[in-house]
Amino acid sequence: GAVRSPSTAPAAKADMVDMAAALADVAAAAAGAEVLADEERRHRIEWPCPAGMWEGMTRSGPWHAQRVRRGDAFVDGLRDDFLAPYAPQEPLAHNPAARLLV
Repeated sequence: GAVRSPSTAPAAKADMVDMAAALADVAAAAAGAEVLADEERRHRIEWPCPAGMWEGMTRSGPWHAQRVRRGDAFVDGLRDDFLAPYAPQEPLAHNPAARLLV
């Protein structure tokens, strides 16, 4: 079946990407340098189920910082709200991005 992706806000994201590119050019010029490449790199991560994604992201992924900062009780308290829109065995995917600036 289809793999569902958590929703994003594409318009706001596009504005941030444009602003970041402009700032990179300004910063490089101020330092007497030139931006040779400014690329977004993406890779797809698929999870077998929403609970697996939640555990992976909050135990060893980028959301783990909230667990360290706010504690297990706080993060675990968000779990049910995160899982609510998904069927328990519904596969999920997301496409994290990184910026390559040379």
